[in-house]
Amino acid sequence: MKDQSDPLHHRRLAKSLVVCSSLTAIFTGFASAAVMKTNDLSDPHRVKQVLFQEDASQMAGMQVTVSFSDTTTQTATWEALSLTLGAASNTGFRLSDQGDTFFTPWTLVNLHESAAITGFSLDGLPGNTGFDRTLPSFGTQDSDRGKDFFFESDPISAAMMADVDYSSPIYVGGNPVEGDLYHNLDVAFTMDTSLAPGTRLQFHQDTDIVLAIPEPSAGLGIGLLLSSAFFLRRRK
Repeated sequence: MKDQSDPLHHRRLAKSLVVCSSLTAIFTGFASAAVMKTNDLSDPHRVKQVLFQEDASQMAGMQVTVSFSDTTTQTATWEALSLTLGAASNTGFRLSDQGDTFFTPWTLVNLHESAAITGFSLDGLPGNTGFDRTLPSFGTQDSDRGKDFFFESDPISAAMMADVDYSSPIYVGGNPVEGDLYHNLDVAFTMDTSLAPGTRLQFHQDTDIVLAIPEPSAGLGIGLLLSSAFFLRRRK
């Protein structure tokens, strides 16, 4: 029997309760009605292991690209600002989150002087980050429950509409692609909605830590070459 005092057990229980609540909201016409989600299962990426991500600061290295209504884009790298806070910012935007992304909303702020934000993309690969969808539940080994992208209920966020695409699916070891965990998330605002300068919106999207398969050591390769050369000299 699982130790009921185990913090991991309590987190999984909490995630189960939140998922049940989220599914109820969806079936009653709330939550993600303004979001159309698609999956691109091509170009799968194999990883060594998936771990719970307790804090947004653990996504350091993730690449964030934001598109503006003047057809320009800006890119920034996610940084750990404290033990729990992470963010990426440039002259025209700031994206941040604090704590566990399963529970806490991301915040996108438009800092541009004149152009609206029309969408953004997140590349989790450089930050060892995977975007974990609601279904299939549990899905990829050790990913546990996920949470699909949806906007918060504040007036600005709730008014947004978007096409959300998950791509570069992740699988562990020799297991098949389950279709719930991805390295890339692309969000394009639709139906003439955009984020005006000086305003902010909030959204939810669960993430996990994905540990890459280590590359063969260069030193080991050189050592093997030297050993082979020595062996060939001895034979001559």
